Amino acid sequence: MKFRVEYDLDSVEDVIPVGEWLRRRFFDEKMLPDGYRTYGCYSEFDVKDDVVELPQVPVSWPDEDWPSDLMWKCYSLELPEGTVYLRWYWDGDGILEFQLPDGTVFHNGDCKKDYEWETRPNWGPSEPYKPFVVDGVWSSWESRGEAE
Repeated sequence: MKFRVEYDLDSVEDVIPVGEWLRRRFFDEKMLPDGYRTYGCYSEFDVKDDVVELPQVPVSWPDEDWPSDLMWKCYSLELPEGTVYLRWYWDGDGILEFQLPDGTVFHNGDCKKDYEWETRPNWGPSEPYKPFVVDGVWSSWESRGEAE
């Protein structure tokens, strides 16, 4: 069965299910005996077998000091529509981002929550998040910042 998901970048209600679908497509979440499941980028950090691990990239946010050892964990997945990229890091709170083949970035600024998905920063201009992979090159700067 093949189906296509359409989403409206201006509607948070539409991006949440897509972000959660991507999370479940990448992470190897498991059902637990108590009926709960592990949760990708919170209680489950293993990815599925068809997800390709890529080299890590340092986390570097402009105008902020970050520990030099904080790294984005980076992955890719080939889907019929093209390559989807994942990056995440965990420092007690996690950031989880997916980049679709068209460059759209799904950002979750607190990845232990399923309702934090957005494609446009709610704290700044209405421009979408910047792609973090361009022509196969990963950037080390945060998608909301400027290149260093």
